Amino acid sequence: PDNYLLKNYPQIAGLTIDKDYIEREIKITILARQKLGIWCKTQKNQEIATSTDGGEVSQPVCFWFDRDGVIFESAPTAEGNLIYRINDYSGRAMNFGDKVLENDFLTNLLKIFEVLEKANLKAKSLRLENLALQEIIAEPVEGFSPKVYFSLKSDPIFGLSALTSFKNIDLAKIDYIDLRVPNRAYYRLR
Repeated sequence: PDNYLLKNYPQIAGLTIDKDYIEREIKITILARQKLGIWCKTQKNQEIATSTDGGEVSQPVCFWFDRDGVIFESAPTAEGNLIYRINDYSGRAMNFGDKVLENDFLTNLLKIFEVLEKANLKAKSLRLENLALQEIIAEPVEGFSPKVYFSLKSDPIFGLSALTSFKNIDLAKIDYIDLRVPNRAYYRLR
């Protein structure tokens, strides 16, 4: 029965059933998934969500995901840098209970969050253009930081020292920082 609940209710991360025959008790413990970030299925033309004719503009479909990368609940289309938000432009179908990325890529995505936090870089959102390229782009908050390109194939921790050294340069002068090649940091000035 617990497999049924876990399969049909993705909000449940774990379930234990303890039976005490002597006391005639059954104790059911449900562990709920914890929200880590928002994963938004976005189409190329949805990036600019303004309408000049006053008509409705379609919004991306967003889901909460947890540390295991499991989509488990609908989410608002939040903006800002307090909540991790990934805009997925890959066009793949996703449903509740699906994983946002395979385990190796998910581990590196969590490390990208860590690198951005430790380097104190403000990112409006992360952008996944094409899953086949296995790359993700940290979209900057205007005026605060440059675009940062990461590879989901390699551990991004090496980039932390590069990002902190770039902070000695005025970040507003840097167009982008490319950390897609392991142990190499490339950048372009504006």
